[in-house]
Amino acid sequence: MQELGNRIRDIRLELGETMEEFGARFNTSKGTINNWEKGRNRPNKTNLKAIADVGGISVDELLYGDQNTRVSVDDELAEKLQVYINTKKEVLKQEVKLLAPAALSGLFTLGMGFKKSREKAIEDYEFHQERIKALQQFGNKYIEENYDNYTYADYSKDFPDSNPKGYKEFKEKEWDIFEQILDSYWSTTDVANENYSWINERFTNQITQELDEVKKKAIKESKQDYYVNEVVQPFLDQAAKDFKEYIKDYIDTED
Repeated sequence: MQELGNRIRDIRLELGETMEEFGARFNTSKGTINNWEKGRNRPNKTNLKAIADVGGISVDELLYGDQNTRVSVDDELAEKLQVYINTKKEVLKQEVKLLAPAALSGLFTLGMGFKKSREKAIEDYEFHQERIKALQQFGNKYIEENYDNYTYADYSKDFPDSNPKGYKEFKEKEWDIFEQILDSYWSTTDVANENYSWINERFTNQITQELDEVKKKAIKESKQDYYVNEVVQPFLDQAAKDFKEYIKDYIDTED
């Protein structure tokens, strides 16, 4: 019953009222409020409901404690970390669809000429999975090293004048900091993919129509292997060669 008394006291202190002022709300005395807060006896059902309403909580929360106070900082951050991870997984699912083999209008499925591109897609997908795994491990380690099962009791010791609302705000603030750290960590593993996605999008947007025409003609003539290996692949090889020479000349000029 002492825990109930502590919660009643917390509500009174949050309101900034004396025992006498708080008691006036329920047509009772300072002594009764003192007994409630000391856990000597408990309010009747009517007063429990009235106190809960004043505190902006349910009767169950008043009687058994705020759910917020029963969740440690570690558990709350771990739960939010998992939501963060799941969001990244969904984003990466969409990114994988935009990789070169898929962006080439499905042309690589016409023959073996795009075997290397298909292998690259698998390699990229596996790299994304490793990024996710590394992010999860990094997040778990951060929580373990910085909080060590930090509960409401620990928070109350560190901040003697605290209350459940303050604990909730503390956890929200810790998550804001943690999320920024996660964003920074994630961005450091994303740089390698940014140029690839950007170049792929710019290039394929310009030749999508032509690729579609080639694909239709290849299917119509039943010469998929021929068009992939003898028409499209040589063009891509030459484009890559020209691009390398162009970049080399550009860099040499800049130097």
